[in-house]
Amino acid sequence: MKTIWKSNLDSAEKYSEELLHSGYNNLNKEEEHHGLNYLAHIEYRRGNRLGALEFFTESLQIRHIHGKITETANTLNWIGRIHHEQTDFDKALEYYFLSLQKLQEEDPDSSYLLATLNNITYLYLDIGDNEKMLKFNNQSLIISKLTDDNLEYANACNLRGIYFQNTQTLDSAEIYYKQALSFYSEIDFTHKIAHQYNNLGIIYFLNGKMKDSYSNFLYAMNLRKELGDTLTYSESLRNLGDYFLLH
Repeated sequence: MKTIWKSNLDSAEKYSEELLHSGYNNLNKEEEHHGLNYLAHIEYRRGNRLGALEFFTESLQIRHIHGKITETANTLNWIGRIHHEQTDFDKALEYYFLSLQKLQEEDPDSSYLLATLNNITYLYLDIGDNEKMLKFNNQSLIISKLTDDNLEYANACNLRGIYFQNTQTLDSAEIYYKQALSFYSEIDFTHKIAHQYNNLGIIYFLNGKMKDSYSNFLYAMNLRKELGDTLTYSESLRNLGDYFLLH
């Protein structure tokens, strides 16, 4: 039985605001930038990307001076991610590479690089630059293996699976999606597990394995329903609708 984790964003916001005000009152810059960063993540989870961007940008101004390199790089990566989601790819790459540069100066083989490497991989996948996508994906796969970072290794495998799906190399896509599923299952990351079952449903559908496709789509949908993830639940409903229309 998998554990389904649900967040309480209102309570998180309350304590994050208290942390931020404590930083202001005590002239503690570390508390300030942590409070701002928490609030940014809360707004991001609520779907308020512009609000998240404002908090991340404010946090970054403090972190550049008072934060650790890894913390600064993490905030730069998140700012890049928001620009990426808004399809401002040039701006996204600017922040991604600033994040990467800071981390590489400290430790070129650190696991801290992986989130940014995977985001850069995803961006090049989005714009169809397969050569650069594979370059950064290979770096991520190597470093995540060296550092035993199962989450980012699974993320890198998922991205390689998407690449093979896009190039219609379906057997290879299935292999990488299954690898990703295995590592997500090890760390019990239910959102990602559901996503991999959905991806495998697509591959089986494209390969004409309709029974396997249906069971994977259905399992993904039920997990997403239990999680209360309305956006991806809708995706599962569409996939099952397509399945019955075309089967």
